[in-house]
Amino acid sequence: TTSSLSQVVIDTSPVSTYRTIKYTVQITSGTNYHCEDIIILHNGTTPKITEFGIIYTNSSLGYFDTDINGGNVELLFTPFNTSTTLKFVKTALSI
Repeated sequence: TTSSLSQVVIDTSPVSTYRTIKYTVQITSGTNYHCEDIIILHNGTTPKITEFGIIYTNSSLGYFDTDINGGNVELLFTPFNTSTTLKFVKTALSI
């Protein structure tokens, strides 16, 4: 659950272990809902991200990004509301 509008790290995965990571994410803020699928692929130094299957009840509740930091690929989220809850299912494919 977020408490500000700042970007937060949602999940990390070791760059040396996983090449491709897929998330199904559910976001809730009050009575507003947002879900989507995200795939991250990296080459060890540069991660790429794609989002698809995006559905929300009123408007988007935030946006996602990715980065590599300290040997980990990170899933980052910036919420549009101060009280936002995220749940996700992760599938990671090894190198």
